[in-house]
Amino acid sequence: MRKIYLLLTLSMIVVLLQIHCKKLPAEESGISTVYYLVSEIVPNHYDSYILPLTGSDDILIADRIIDGSERIKIIVAEIDKGSGDGVYLNKDLVGPDNRIWSWHILKFENFADVTAEIYDGWPGYLEENLDNWLITKDGIIGFWNYTIIRRVDISELQ
Repeated sequence: MRKIYLLLTLSMIVVLLQIHCKKLPAEESGISTVYYLVSEIVPNHYDSYILPLTGSDDILIADRIIDGSERIKIIVAEIDKGSGDGVYLNKDLVGPDNRIWSWHILKFENFADVTAEIYDGWPGYLEENLDNWLITKDGIIGFWNYTIIRRVDISELQ
């Protein structure tokens, strides 16, 4: 019985360490922000937005989505008003005029296979309904038909 408790305790410690060490802040991990173009899997609205990522595990998954070794994933993120964080501008790099959105990704939450329908939409719709989206959806997006397409150089976002 003592061996079982010891094994359970050790297992819990390992799990807690994995959770604690899973995502290091960019400063601690030596990874700077990497920017990604998020656009439609099947073109319909012909728009896009920019996703900044700093977590090394998140960057790895994003790069695997691009190269096809990871299943296509939905980006779940919290958004806020403003066209960027002072370093980059949230631009539509797919549309004809490279318009700058009046919202940006405040915090990346996770990659998902599905999200609640309430979080589905597209960047142009979000732009037109930003105040309502922030109130009724708590500023969370999870657009079903959008995923990471490619990395974006910071020079494209200024």
